[in-house]
Amino acid sequence: MYSQLVLAATFFLIKYSNNHCLLHAVGLVLPPTLAVLFLVKEVGLISTKSLLRLAVLAGIAAVIILLCLYEPRLIILSATPLIEKTIHDVHIVLTWGILSWLVAIVLILFVPSGEATSLKLSFLGAIILTGLQPTLKDWFVAAHYSNLADSVAVGGSSIFMIVGLVQLSYSMAYKDPLTGLPARRALDEAMERLSSNYVMAMLDVDHFKRFNDRFGHEVGDQVLKMVASRMARVGKGKAYRYGGEEFTLVFQGCNMDTAREYLERLRIDIQESKLTIRSKKRPKKKPDKPTRQKGNAKQVSVTVSIGFADFKGRRKMPEMVLKAADKALYQAKKKGRNKVVPAK
Repeated sequence: MYSQLVLAATFFLIKYSNNHCLLHAVGLVLPPTLAVLFLVKEVGLISTKSLLRLAVLAGIAAVIILLCLYEPRLIILSATPLIEKTIHDVHIVLTWGILSWLVAIVLILFVPSGEATSLKLSFLGAIILTGLQPTLKDWFVAAHYSNLADSVAVGGSSIFMIVGLVQLSYSMAYKDPLTGLPARRALDEAMERLSSNYVMAMLDVDHFKRFNDRFGHEVGDQVLKMVASRMARVGKGKAYRYGGEEFTLVFQGCNMDTAREYLERLRIDIQESKLTIRSKKRPKKKPDKPTRQKGNAKQVSVTVSIGFADFKGRRKMPEMVLKAADKALYQAKKKGRNKVVPAK
């Protein structure tokens, strides 16, 4: 959101101002500003942090405008070459503007952010276009279309940002942020495309609430991630996060016997997976001379119950198959948990 505000303000300033200083200021400040906005986590529009961020951006814009009005020489000096050499007939020039552009690209590419790759590529494209703005200006001036240079640079950057945000919105709607699996909405759409030969399974982590209460929500989240990672590598099966500690597997073009083999292997795989729980007394910082203490870590495991059903008889709709799988899951729990039970 803030990146769009920055690009809109930039476009307005460049489009409706004849101040030549603004072109150099944009090339100097905009790329690293976009990079920092990418790396800083969004916290919504109405919050103390967001208002502080907005105040910082407004302060940067105010300083640029004041410098362009009263001390444009300082901004234009940024175009003065820091390094200018000719190596093998290649003329190399490094200015403050080019340096800020390169720093922004390095920040986007190499600093961990946790953001989706699509959003990273969008910010990278926007930064490259804004950094190339002076070059674009020269090209369009030579072609007698000088008024289009700023529109192409800032408008193109905005398009990159919009595409990235659309892809991010899609990912947020269809992908579970904790486990990385497709979410319930993705399952609903996948069910609409199912043919007549498929098996659906419902999986539930046994005694998850009790486990959560005993070890805490952070460990509970690790359990869900572990279960999801094991489900994601099940052959022929597509895994989904159904909600809470429940998951769904869809086997397209698979019969009950084959699906049962996969599900049994999955159940055993999860049962044999160990999670290490660190002691609460474990020091936050690594000591200079670490000593091994008894009871500093504990290994735990979980089990899952699974019910599954196929498309047959009265189960002519995917919703019916899923409901039958859910009933079979209930039977698996009723029979003592840690079991794989087919629907009747």
